[in-house]
Amino acid sequence: MKITTEYRRQSRRSLDKRVLSLKPFEHLFEIPSGWLKATRESLGISSRALEARLKISSGSVVRAEQREKEGNITLNMLRVIAAAMECKLVYAFLPLGKNQTFESILEQRAKILAEQILREVSHTMKLEAQSVDLENSEQERKKLVATLMEKLDARLWETKN
Repeated sequence: MKITTEYRRQSRRSLDKRVLSLKPFEHLFEIPSGWLKATRESLGISSRALEARLKISSGSVVRAEQREKEGNITLNMLRVIAAAMECKLVYAFLPLGKNQTFESILEQRAKILAEQILREVSHTMKLEAQSVDLENSEQERKKLVATLMEKLDARLWETKN
């Protein structure tokens, strides 16, 4: 099935709505001791009791808690441990900026790429002794940004900025 431009746009808007509803709680997502240990302790489950529920060897829960703090635990392992504590693992990708959305990420990247493309075109035109119409350049820039976003040009993600 071919994914259409409109489908991608709607998908992005849907994700943006979800993300914006999570943003006010972003500061709650990270716990210094890790979610696994904090949850286990708040429920009063000893590491031995959790190991017994999971049917895993002694010390495995403490090692899993350490791996979570280090960022070296799999989502599947967290999911399994959460279920053993009668919980559910929830995760999400949130745009980095405070008010940033997926749409704004894409727009920023499109603006950077549009600037790069227009600079190259302007340079070529100068080499050919052609003038650049500054009045139309802003309109062209906006059109180019819209086109790059609509087509999700692969070059959007080839630059580091």
